[in-house]
Amino acid sequence: MTEYLITRCAPTLAGLKSASLFTFPFADEERLASQLRSMNALMNGKGVHVSVLRRQAGKSLVYVYRETRLAADLAQRGVWEYLRACGYEDASVTGCLERLRNRFAACEKTGFPHEIGLFLGYPLYDVEGFCANCGKNHLLCGYWKVYGNIEDRREMFRRYKACEAAYRRQFAQGKSIAQLVVAL
Repeated sequence: MTEYLITRCAPTLAGLKSASLFTFPFADEERLASQLRSMNALMNGKGVHVSVLRRQAGKSLVYVYRETRLAADLAQRGVWEYLRACGYEDASVTGCLERLRNRFAACEKTGFPHEIGLFLGYPLYDVEGFCANCGKNHLLCGYWKVYGNIEDRREMFRRYKACEAAYRRQFAQGKSIAQLVVAL
C-alpha cells in the first residue's frame, strides 16, 4: 500500500491537497485491515487518515485525507447546503464520511456519487459544473474537470505534478513514507 500512497497521494501527504482517492487491490480482508492500521499508526499523528470508502470484487477504494483540511473544505460557503441536498444530515467529518460510504454503496452500479469532489478538495463550482454539464464542456481537465478559475487550477495542477515527481524520487532514494508525510 505504501507505493500506492506515494504515487497517488503525494499532494495530500505533502499538505497541498485535502484528500486523495485510489483503488487498491486486495485478496484478504484481514490483510487490508492490517495495512490500514499500519498506515494510520504512521500518519495519524501528522494529521493524515486512511480509510476505505468501498470494497468491491477484490478492490477497495482507499480515501486518504487530512481531517482538519477536510473539515474546512466542508465548511466553505455553499458546500453544506449542497451536501444536505444530497441527503447528508450530520455536518461532522465522521458523519459526512459515513454518509459518503452509504452513497457509494447506493451508487455501486452507477459509479461515483458526484459530491465526492467536495471530499477531495475540488471547488463547489467545479462539482456543480460537472453535474450541470454531465462531465462535458469543461475549460480544463487535470486532476479534475475545471469549470472556472482556469489559471489558478493550472498552477495548482502544476504544483501537484511537481510534488508527485519529488515524492517518487525521494521514495526511490530510500525515504520512508513516515519521513515524507508533512505534519500540519
